[in-house]
Amino acid sequence: MSMEPRRATAAEVYQSIKADILRGVFLAGERLDPRGLAEMTASSASTVHMVLGRLAVEHLLLSLPGEGFHMPFLNEAALRGTYRWMCKIAHVALDLAVEDPIDDARGSPPTIIVAKNDPDVLATEQFFACLAARTEIADVKFAMAQTNDRLHALRRLEKRLIPDGLSEIKAMSTLLAQEEHSALRSALEQYRDRRLAHVPELVRLRHRVRQ
Repeated sequence: MSMEPRRATAAEVYQSIKADILRGVFLAGERLDPRGLAEMTASSASTVHMVLGRLAVEHLLLSLPGEGFHMPFLNEAALRGTYRWMCKIAHVALDLAVEDPIDDARGSPPTIIVAKNDPDVLATEQFFACLAARTEIADVKFAMAQTNDRLHALRRLEKRLIPDGLSEIKAMSTLLAQEEHSALRSALEQYRDRRLAHVPELVRLRHRVRQ
């Protein structure tokens, strides 16, 4: 008796498609083909539709009436807004941490793990997640996690334009550990402004380069 091949679970499909989105496999504005994704993930079209809907709720995809699911369209104004929003969340997290610090977080430096693949991206996400975790307010952590996801593919492209990004993160990590809050605020703004200066190139790359 022949056995039917195992179908991937919804959780496995979600992790697979989300990983491809974060890596930059799909271009900005690109339409996602549910049938193709179902074949690629060894799942059903209904499972893929459910997963794409979830990713749309997380703002990693757009659901357009009559047009299906697309990667978010990216323009310079939108990307500038995302970088500014990231910096704003970081400032809010830092302000809250100063006003009402978590006892077990004071003086503990962020653990920056340098991975073989995408060390700059992983270290950046760890730093900003750690900064957000300095407050007990869940909304701040959630907002930072969402922003990390939205910027993941772009941070992989940033390395082409800002090769010393990992040094920036390590320096800010040291300032956070030493509670040099004023210096860290300035460093966060400089980090943001360096990326704002490269927005036109990043937008072009995101529309043209599959990663």
